[in-house]
Amino acid sequence: MTPMTSLITRILRSFGRRNLKISTKIQIFEKCCQNILKQCCCKHTIIESLKYITTGDVPPGCGKGASFIHDPKMARDHVVRGQIKLAFYDPKGQKIIASRSAEVTQKQKALQMKTLDATITRTNSQTGEKVQLSSKCADFETEMPQVIGVSKAILNNVIFCHQEDSNWPLDEGKKVKEKFDAIFSATKYIKCLETISKLRKEKKAEVKHKQELISSLKQWKEEAQRKREELSGKKQLKKDMEEKLEKIKNEKEHIYKEYIRKNGILESFHKEKVELDGEKIRLSSTNERIRDIRSEQNEQFDCSDRELKRMIDDLDIDIKKKEKELEDVKSDIRMIEDDIDKSNKKEVDEVRNQGMLELKHKQHQELVNNRDKELVAVGKDYAFPG
Repeated sequence: MTPMTSLITRILRSFGRRNLKISTKIQIFEKCCQNILKQCCCKHTIIESLKYITTGDVPPGCGKGASFIHDPKMARDHVVRGQIKLAFYDPKGQKIIASRSAEVTQKQKALQMKTLDATITRTNSQTGEKVQLSSKCADFETEMPQVIGVSKAILNNVIFCHQEDSNWPLDEGKKVKEKFDAIFSATKYIKCLETISKLRKEKKAEVKHKQELISSLKQWKEEAQRKREELSGKKQLKKDMEEKLEKIKNEKEHIYKEYIRKNGILESFHKEKVELDGEKIRLSSTNERIRDIRSEQNEQFDCSDRELKRMIDDLDIDIKKKEKELEDVKSDIRMIEDDIDKSNKKEVDEVRNQGMLELKHKQHQELVNNRDKELVAVGKDYAFPG
């Protein structure tokens, strides 16, 4: 509880216009309030004033506060305004001046009280700066207990308890329990526990939901990572396949050039074979001529021995020449036949290799098509751009 230094009341109860101001230096909570104020006149009014300015509650039995303000009839006026000011120090050591004003209007049948304004003025102990808070901007009844450091229930039922309500501990058990619950803030504590329990359940449910969401997101992340790895592998496979396809294309081009070259060689072999066939025909005619000549040798020539010898020598030379030509032709034939066999064998190998390459190219094209389909499916599943 903060120390209160002074209380100013204007036009409250018996404090009328002739005594507009009472300023009494009081240290209210160093001892019991009744002991401190037992020598003061109008101590009930002072207690009521303290209760009204701190809690906003008017004394009981005063017609909703109408008789708490000075009577307009005694003041011989239609409207009477009253004011209470209280100076004290808050727990931080700052000086606080609280002010509350009210007015009473004389109606035709009864008095009517209305609260005008309430302000809290703080003075900084170090800089001397003053800051004022009006009831138009904040709840005065909420701010005052916080500034004083005591709850409203304690102010009403203990510290500034009115004489008419001072025997509340003797009431029935239910009312006493309600009073004590209010004094010790048990109701607020229970509500706070309920709020904490409710908030705890909500947070648990939220945490559970977040954990499930995190688990789902983790699975999605792992799936996305796996798809990225698969996509990276497919891209690498595509790159390898493209390189392999390029290599196969180069090999195919090289094989095609080699095929053209071998085909040219084969055509030249065919030409040489035709020439060989011609040589064979000529050889056959030469052999036939030799046989004719040999048969003629058995006949009687009508020539001299010298001429006959010359003819025999010429014939021997011609025979040797033809035999040599025959051997050369046979050797060429063997070489050409060997080349033809080699070319045929190589041609068969090349045709076999070409078939294997075409099969590999077809398989590669199928892999490329499957890869493209999988890439399109992955792109649709994860909405990849492009």
